[in-house]
Amino acid sequence: MTKNRLFLRISLVLTLLLLVAAVMVGCGEKSEGEYTFEFSATFLDKTTKGEEISTSKDNIGDALLEAGIIGGEDSQFGLTVYTVYGVEHDFNKGNVYWKLYVNGEESFTGISQVKCSDVKKVDLRAEEF
Repeated sequence: MTKNRLFLRISLVLTLLLLVAAVMVGCGEKSEGEYTFEFSATFLDKTTKGEEISTSKDNIGDALLEAGIIGGEDSQFGLTVYTVYGVEHDFNKGNVYWKLYVNGEESFTGISQVKCSDVKKVDLRAEEF
């Protein structure tokens, strides 16, 4: 085999390997399993606070816990949120609770069951019942 043919074959193999690596990485896109969504909280006085959340967690409850934004308690139904940005609303102690909205719609699914891959915007709103 001549040096030119060997060089050509090695160059071809390296080019194919680089192409495969670029496809697997996604050409600069986020890696599989990394999610980003907008989060906001609306307090009783109607003021809001929010931020962009980036996470590798599968559900928004775990993502917001990891970010230190929410606090709560696990139960047989999943996570019950009692605090958001340090503001507590425990429906067991009063008539205010944190209501979950996903992509602008009231969520009838618990915060632990909502997948990060399914959301663009998450809101927790202090509401009276």
